[in-house]
Amino acid sequence: MSVAIITTHGYDRVKERTHLKGKKAEQTIDRIWRKGKTYEEITTKQLYYHIKDIAIASQNIGKVVKMFGNSVYIFSIEKTLITVLDIPSRLLGR
Repeated sequence: MSVAIITTHGYDRVKERTHLKGKKAEQTIDRIWRKGKTYEEITTKQLYYHIKDIAIASQNIGKVVKMFGNSVYIFSIEKTLITVLDIPSRLLGR
């Protein structure tokens, strides 16, 4: 059974930005909800501030921000994926 729910917009962003679809997308979103990093867990200074800025902006409307891989995932407090944002490559050190 899924832990997280995915909105239509969120699913479209997952397909577009991570190229995952169907059951694999659902499983990955569940894993991100459980194991994705919050900005407090980020150790790279520039990346920390980037994710923190997104988290602060999102908290104003009751959202949870998790980082996983090369992306930032924005969930509602009810565990619903709302959207996915790419992290700029300059912040990933690649």
